[in-house]
Amino acid sequence: MLVFHNFFVPASFEIIFMKYLSLLLLLSLSLSTAHAKTITSQNFDGKDLGDWTLTRDQNMVTHAHQNANGYIHINDTDGKLGSSINSPLIPASKGIYTGKLRIRQRSGMGFGLQVHAYDQNGRYMRNIGGVNLSSRALNADWTQISCKAYVDSDEIGFVQLRFGSWSKSILEMDCDDASLTFEPPTIIPPAWQPQYKIKPDQTDRLTAADVVGPDGIVYPDWKRAGKSGGISTSFKNTVKLSDFGGLPNDGQDDAPAIESAVKALAKRGGGLLQFDAGQYDMLRPVIIRDDNITLAGKGVDQTRIDFRYAIDDGKVVFWGIKDGQIIGPKTNIAIFAPPAGFKAFQLDVDGEKFSSYHPSHHSGNRSFLSTQPGNRTGFFTAGKHQLTATATYAKGNTRTHQITVTYDPDHVDATPIGRPDGAIAFHGNGFDSDQYPLAIDAKRGSTSVTLAQNHDLQVGQWIFVRANETPARRKLVRNACNWGVYRNYMVQVTQVDDKTVHFDKPLRIDFPVADEAYVMRLDVIKNGGVKDMTIEQTQDMWLTGVMFTNAINCWAQRVNVIKCGRHPIYANFAAHCEIRDCIFTEAWFKGGGGTAYVGWEKTYDCLMENVTTTNMRHAPLFQWSAAGNVIRNSLFNNSDAQWHSGWTNENLMENCVITSIKGHGGYGFGMWASPPEDGAHGPNGPRNVVYNCDVTSQRDGIWVGGMNENWLILHNRLIVDEGVGFFTKDNSFDHIIQGNVFVLKDDKSPMVRLLSSDCTGVELLDNQLYGGNGKLVGGLGQTDLIQSNLIKPLTETLPSRPQPTIPSIFQWQRQQ
Repeated sequence: MLVFHNFFVPASFEIIFMKYLSLLLLLSLSLSTAHAKTITSQNFDGKDLGDWTLTRDQNMVTHAHQNANGYIHINDTDGKLGSSINSPLIPASKGIYTGKLRIRQRSGMGFGLQVHAYDQNGRYMRNIGGVNLSSRALNADWTQISCKAYVDSDEIGFVQLRFGSWSKSILEMDCDDASLTFEPPTIIPPAWQPQYKIKPDQTDRLTAADVVGPDGIVYPDWKRAGKSGGISTSFKNTVKLSDFGGLPNDGQDDAPAIESAVKALAKRGGGLLQFDAGQYDMLRPVIIRDDNITLAGKGVDQTRIDFRYAIDDGKVVFWGIKDGQIIGPKTNIAIFAPPAGFKAFQLDVDGEKFSSYHPSHHSGNRSFLSTQPGNRTGFFTAGKHQLTATATYAKGNTRTHQITVTYDPDHVDATPIGRPDGAIAFHGNGFDSDQYPLAIDAKRGSTSVTLAQNHDLQVGQWIFVRANETPARRKLVRNACNWGVYRNYMVQVTQVDDKTVHFDKPLRIDFPVADEAYVMRLDVIKNGGVKDMTIEQTQDMWLTGVMFTNAINCWAQRVNVIKCGRHPIYANFAAHCEIRDCIFTEAWFKGGGGTAYVGWEKTYDCLMENVTTTNMRHAPLFQWSAAGNVIRNSLFNNSDAQWHSGWTNENLMENCVITSIKGHGGYGFGMWASPPEDGAHGPNGPRNVVYNCDVTSQRDGIWVGGMNENWLILHNRLIVDEGVGFFTKDNSFDHIIQGNVFVLKDDKSPMVRLLSSDCTGVELLDNQLYGGNGKLVGGLGQTDLIQSNLIKPLTETLPSRPQPTIPSIFQWQRQQ
């Protein structure tokens, strides 16, 4: 029943009114659409570009014509400069700008379509929106790309549409039909049905994946985070490394002794491998494939491993295969070379090119090639073959190595050779089943899936639940990234009823059949651990200190990693792993491609606690579908916190002290979440939580890029040199920002900026703002609730951190 100023309205009128209201809504939407107008366009069919211009390197841009149709052809082979095609400056006002462009991505990557802002005097202000093509094309056909830009400033005078190749790009691209449209700002509802902002009394909406907190906020469930049963303190068997020839302080390679000792322990069901005090040397990586193996030193200040893996001058190295070895179709052939100045790898079989590798924007410090004989036909026949590996460097010099192998098409390696990705690498075998598609949608909170076909899954096995990034899904979340993994979860099978498979914990997100959802079995390594030692990498090789891959219940405790090659300690395709009481200092490489990270990637329900890092790139971090993980009670010096990519969801940062500066590869934000237009990372998912943290940054305190639902920002202090306390845009909604202290040192920024008009449902409660422009909210978006916030002048003495009644929501959940 409707109520107007205390007058009750009959139900019959209510029905009529709601129909009328619906018609008004449809009319308003159509009027809003009608208000969207094209303010500049160019089809490039004319003989010249008109009032559009070319800047930067014009030699790589051709205004081409074919059958009377014009287009722009970009052939960027420079690798240093770039190209830019610009519209004229167009008078602008507050509102929403949409840039569109048809492209044909012939080769390479590194291209952008952007909207730039100028003030009323024509002075350049900044890039206000764009889309970045930093992954390879899904097809070679013409396709349309688009970008959104938002203006919420009275200072705006003009906008300009630009497109072109980046300064470091190597690409070939055709471009046509550029346009920029404008529409006035109107509030836009969420792009999908909201699921996560739930009130405690909405019991019909609560699922097994939800926990009602003591403050009336509904949280994700982190009770299972970390190693099941806690980190091991007693072991079934113990052997000493010295009994296998591994002695400290002798300068000899201890990798063979470690492998022999692990093999002996594995035959006894696992246990602890004890190192003595002193310095050990590892001249090559060690891969551990057996369950229940723990490497233990005498303490971080007593036991030290120098990882000295290096490659002789002029050489490359075949990993895991030797001259004269028998190989089969699935034998892994991995070749390593030093990374400094590396440009390309080529593997020849009997003088013919079999495989090659050329680094891209996202290759980081990678300088290896990995392939298998079965990847191509017509090269390997039964008998002997000569393999020649050649690495090429920036100055044109090469390194090469040659071996002879015997190919047997029926040969199967007794133990997978694999490719080492860490100095000490714990490796499960990975996916070992078909993809079993779902018959019906798997809903958030469910503890079972129903499959569309027969399967061989059994109780006790671990499975990966996944939904693909279908075209419809990409369009919904505006995902510009053409690669990566987004919606995944790892669970253990507890019961099988024909095609219905039950598992041990509830799903955190939906897995729709429409998005080709399926499950696969994962062959995992279990209960591997490292403790009480220091590991230092002395050579520039892109390898992680300790790596857990396809791993369950693996862990590290009291490990000091100095100058890692890639990450200090890391996990991938893992669940219930734990890293605690560790110190990570410096990294050899801090460029792109995923390096110098501390956190969780493609991991689920893992725990990091009491970790201190210095001069990492992104730390703490969650990325690529990471879900249900916790990072807490840790100190991160000179790095930014990130939800770096791939629909991370329901992760917790709690009581972390973060000092973010530029200079080590970080972006300068306190915390940053990748946006949908990021062609290398894609957007992040729902209900990530920041609780009782202390963050100091040069740029915005928390920058959240879009497509984010119901993030919980609670009881934190954010000290910001320049920028806002919390920024978000692009269908980012239902956030709760409560009990925080924001210290903004510039006088231009509001506490919260909801840039786009589809940022709605945000609650601001009990926050304190010191400094800034004295405003709680800016932007085109809309709050749902503003209550009991305080605005105070900036003072020389910093205000104290909040003192929440519940200092740890993680511990509170575990105690229930």
